[in-house]
This record gives sequence, C-alpha cells and structure tokens, in this order.
Amino acid sequence: MTDSCPAPAPRQEESRFRRIAREYFESPLATIALVVFCIILLAALFAPWISPQNPYDPLEINFMDARLAPGSHASESDMTYWLGTDAQGRDMVSSILYGIRISLAVGVLSSFIAMLVGAALGLVSSYLGGFFDALLMRIVEIQISLPSALVALVFIALFGRGVDRLIIALVLVQWAYFARTVRASALSERNKEYVEAAACLAMPTWRVIFQYIFPNCLAPLLVIVTIQMSHAITLEASLSFLGLGLPVTEPSLGLLISNGFRHLMNGRYWISMYPGLALFVLVMAINLVADRLRDIFNPRLQR
Repeated sequence: MTDSCPAPAPRQEESRFRRIAREYFESPLATIALVVFCIILLAALFAPWISPQNPYDPLEINFMDARLAPGSHASESDMTYWLGTDAQGRDMVSSILYGIRISLAVGVLSSFIAMLVGAALGLVSSYLGGFFDALLMRIVEIQISLPSALVALVFIALFGRGVDRLIIALVLVQWAYFARTVRASALSERNKEYVEAAACLAMPTWRVIFQYIFPNCLAPLLVIVTIQMSHAITLEASLSFLGLGLPVTEPSLGLLISNGFRHLMNGRYWISMYPGLALFVLVMAINLVADRLRDIFNPRLQR
C-alpha cells in the first residue's frame, strides 16, 4: 500500500503591482530616495503646523533678527533659529518648508495638466493617423527643439507673472514630451488583436482609445511624469531666481535662493545655501525614483 502524496498547492501568480514594488525596493538607493521624497512631501503638506513660524505673517517676524547666523536665539522670545534668518528676519527653516510647499505644488500640478493634455493628443494622433498625426508630430518636434526656459520666458513676458500663468507656461514646455511618448506606445498597441476586436464590435472610437489602448501606455507615462516633475520644479526655481517666476508674496525655493545670493559675498551663506540644498535634495530624490521606474518598466535598461 503506497502513501498518497499530497497534491502541491496551486502557485499564486504575483500581481503586477507587487512585482513592481518588489523590483523597486531591490535597489537600496531608490528606496532611500523614495523615503526622502515622502518625508519632504509630508513636511511640505504639514508646513503650517510644523514650521516654527509663519514666515509671511508680519506679526510673527521681528526685523531686529535679520541675518542671524544658524543656531542664534530670537531677541524677544526663546525661539532658536537653527538655520539662521534671512534679510527680513524670517526663520530659514520655516521659509524652506513653505518654499518646498509652493515648488512642489507648482511642479506637480503643471506636470499633471501637461500629462492630461499630451496623453490625450498622443492617443488621438496615434489612432487617427494621417494629416492630424503628421501635423501634431511636426508641432511636437518644433516644441522639443526650443529651449524650455526660452518658451517660458517669452510666455511670462507676454502675459505677466503669477502662479496661474507660471503653471500654464510650464504646461506649454512639457506637453510635447507626453504626447510623443504616449503616441509611440499607442502605435505599438494599435495593431494588436484586442484593439481590432474592439473595433470590429463597432465600439465608439473614444472608448477604444481610452479604455483599451490607454491602460497599456501607463508604464512609460508614469516614468515621464516623474521626470518632468523634477524638470518643472527646476525650471520654476530658475525663473523665480531670475525674478520672472512666482511673485514675492509666494516665494518658492528659487526666490529664496535669489534673495540670499546678494549676501554670499558678505559671509552670510546660509540665506542662499540652505534653500539650494533643499532644492538639490528634492530634485535628486525625484530623479532617482524616476530612474528606478525606468529600469523596471524597460527590462533592456536594467543594470
């Protein structure tokens, strides 16, 4: 009499999300970058509650504390300025937290809007083809060939400064990258059997495009939106540094760096250096996350 062997348990297939998460966290550097970005994001979201002061409330600012070195104490309270103060007497820790909040808001919102516009145009262009596709691709090529900073500068010079106009300017310099990426992915999906089957069922064109083709273009789109987010933050900081970005009442990291630049020669390095370090860490963390996502979604780039 032979013992019957138990049937092996059915092997559960790993979901796509679990596979992506597992492969992402296999890289220690990418994991650290994601943790750093999450910390910065939480600090920006809760800046009004964790900042020692509101740096843009005149009632909380003491002009007698202007340009104090890191570690100095406030003249009229027991508050410690761990990173010093700027020329207006504002606490640098609070200013950096509020500056990150504004820079992230502008960068994320402009990249999201550019993604919606560019992805929609790229999908429609790939599906319709013909004259519309050729025209759109020529516009995309012209847009990408122009320096992003130049396009943004011209737009702001024509329509003026402001958060809304800056976001529109950033959308104008970003949408072409999304359109080209999504079009390339959609073209590879267009002639597949599931798309032909959907077309044979007389489904509306918009449903075929957005319900069947678009989900298969999300992987490269996720990589591009992460990369463009860091580009948008950097470009906004550059424009603000030149005095053409956000207004003085809504200073981002770029404007904080610009405000302290004139004091570098006087030895007051902290006014410009610490916002610059915050911008560097933020952009570096986003770029490392985007680099890891690119490697995961494109096996040929895995090292």
